[in-house]
Amino acid sequence: MTVAPLARTRSFRPSRTDIPQSPNSNGDSPIFILPNEIFCSIFIHARNASLVSGFFSLTARTQEIIISHVCGLWRSIALNYPSLWDTIRYGTPRSSKIKVKDRFAAYIERSGNNLLDIWLNFRGDYRNVRLEDHKTMFAVLLSEVERWRRVTILLDANLHWPEICHNLQDLHVPNLEHFTLCTDHVARSRYITSSPTLFKAGTPYLRSVRLTTEDYKRSLPSLRAITTLRLETWATSSGVWVSLSTVIDVLAIPCLENLSIAGIQMSEPMNVDNRTKNIKATKLKDFRCASDSVVELMELIQMPSLSILTLRNVKFPVLSSKSAPQLTELILVNCQVSWNAFHDDLFHLSSKITHLTISEDSGGTFRKHAVDDFLMNNGWPQLQSLRCNIQPESRVEFYLQLALDQPFVVYVHQNLLDMWAERSPDLLVFIDGKCILQSFDSDRSPLIPWQWPYSDDPLYHPFDRLDSDPFRVASYH
Repeated sequence: MTVAPLARTRSFRPSRTDIPQSPNSNGDSPIFILPNEIFCSIFIHARNASLVSGFFSLTARTQEIIISHVCGLWRSIALNYPSLWDTIRYGTPRSSKIKVKDRFAAYIERSGNNLLDIWLNFRGDYRNVRLEDHKTMFAVLLSEVERWRRVTILLDANLHWPEICHNLQDLHVPNLEHFTLCTDHVARSRYITSSPTLFKAGTPYLRSVRLTTEDYKRSLPSLRAITTLRLETWATSSGVWVSLSTVIDVLAIPCLENLSIAGIQMSEPMNVDNRTKNIKATKLKDFRCASDSVVELMELIQMPSLSILTLRNVKFPVLSSKSAPQLTELILVNCQVSWNAFHDDLFHLSSKITHLTISEDSGGTFRKHAVDDFLMNNGWPQLQSLRCNIQPESRVEFYLQLALDQPFVVYVHQNLLDMWAERSPDLLVFIDGKCILQSFDSDRSPLIPWQWPYSDDPLYHPFDRLDSDPFRVASYH
């Protein structure tokens, strides 16, 4: 299927003369004499504010639907403003009264010729109540392929994902920029390669791809021009095996800036030869990794542009001074770390870190070595913030040792600050002006940002609680 690309625009400004006044619009009120452009801006702001709040579903009416029901004038403006309807977020509703097919079709129609940003979470329909609805919605989505801009599809075992992948194989998707396909599926084949299987007719604007490791073999578009790749397992999977050459091929993607890997292991021992000695990820800036074998390979990778490194459940690698010379932000989640190494072999690394985040369960070592090894000899001279999520440690004295007379800010969960204010008010008075303790909050200001890449706009890369992220961290306090 080949279609001509649409004009890459998302703006629409209806003329006021095109929108009739309703006799029930309270037109004498001062607010109703505003130009339509102002109404449109207000409507878009209200919709966007609700989208970036974090969680969404169709269990309640969306902001744009509420706006369209206020009065006749607002409804006329809203229904004639395609940009208000070109961003669709769907989560399986609990109520059987919601007509999801009709609502989805209405969004598609009202969005006119605009490019579409669509997040479809088909998970949670455990009794197949919505199975036929979801199949119909996917068929409608498929008929609008020329308008796809950002598309996320989350599936469970009820929808036949091989059939869906088959329908996507030979498509030409002229405006697609971001694509996610994640299924709750355990792959029969535990080995994957890097040969494209989707959108074989072309995706000229595709820059961002997210797949689960189980779907990588059957759900892979071309990665030649992408800047962001998420290849991650879902929570209950044991992961899949990949060859060393596949990992090298991924790292060698010319434009790759953001890479997230979890749930894969290399299927062969790592031999240091000419190919592994010359691995260069020239443009890689943000790297998340929860794979032991890939972390071992990091010692041989040159990442001259890397600025943010997130590691989870791995042993911290011995990075050379050439591995990541621009690294300034380090996020460690339940990692094995020799903290005294940052004053010796890894001082070239710690001396440039400005932001450090540490999250550890009861088996972590930071609380045991923080004072003696972490703070010794000014080993982190550029550090501006230290964010802590240490499971066994809730004593204010521990964090005072970290924060007193230090140039950096120590962040802890707001619950700890509230507890200390109640139980140790004298200590908090004592530290006033001597150190800086600030808070993070699980929902509004989490330890680690919900969206990834961390610099991305959450409006375009949203999340919900049903979507598993292997790097998501819950506060221990």
